[in-house]
Amino acid sequence: MIKLATILPTAYINKVDSLYDSKIDMLLAHQASQSSKYLETYKDRQRKGSYLILDNSAYEFGTAINNNLLFKILQNTQPDEFVLPDAIGDFQTTIKLTSNFLQKYKIGGKTKLMAVPQGKTINEYIECYKYFANNTAINIIGVASKGTELLQRRSSYISGRHFVLDTLINKNFVCKKPHHLLGLGNSGHHELKILKQYTFIRSCDSSAAYIHAKNGLEFNNDGYTKISEKINFSDAYDRYVNRHLKTNITVLYNYAN
Repeated sequence: MIKLATILPTAYINKVDSLYDSKIDMLLAHQASQSSKYLETYKDRQRKGSYLILDNSAYEFGTAINNNLLFKILQNTQPDEFVLPDAIGDFQTTIKLTSNFLQKYKIGGKTKLMAVPQGKTINEYIECYKYFANNTAINIIGVASKGTELLQRRSSYISGRHFVLDTLINKNFVCKKPHHLLGLGNSGHHELKILKQYTFIRSCDSSAAYIHAKNGLEFNNDGYTKISEKINFSDAYDRYVNRHLKTNITVLYNYAN
């Protein structure tokens, strides 16, 4: 089973809880810095028992947002888990960003730390992965969809991330830390069905359910090409969109279980 954190506009955050019982949320740092309503909605959910992950917004901008702003949001949020800074596809910059953040800022309290390996080649990725796997300050490994898609080498793999994980397993490099899937690519439900075989994968976050619902599309047993569109967190609630959203979340949940 892979737990699901569905990334949603503020108006939809509390509309789909009855569909699944993952009790895990992903809060995006850049949006938390722009909207107190968005932030308070997630903090309230955390108070009610949801496990809150604070993301660094590297997916949106290619690299994590400014360190000082990120740390300010971290202090204000007090999440259960925090995604350390990374740069998509760049293993040296990612290691530098993560190490510098850990050295400069004191992250206290209960917050666990996730690091996200990156690399332009499988060897770079493995080097970055091993660096984080051996760092005792890091509790969780994040495996990004964006950045690994170009590492795929054979059609037998459903995604670059599948190729990366299989390579790590075959080389006996997979560490015992829980792993989190950052985002979903094409036919994400089919990727979840395959990757759930790896018991070290704890959870996954994705905006695909909402983005496709907004465009009037519902997931089914067929594959799909992911719509490359970023969420407008200020989108107003629409009951027709929510109907599609519930279908999409249900499909993802069923394939992840």
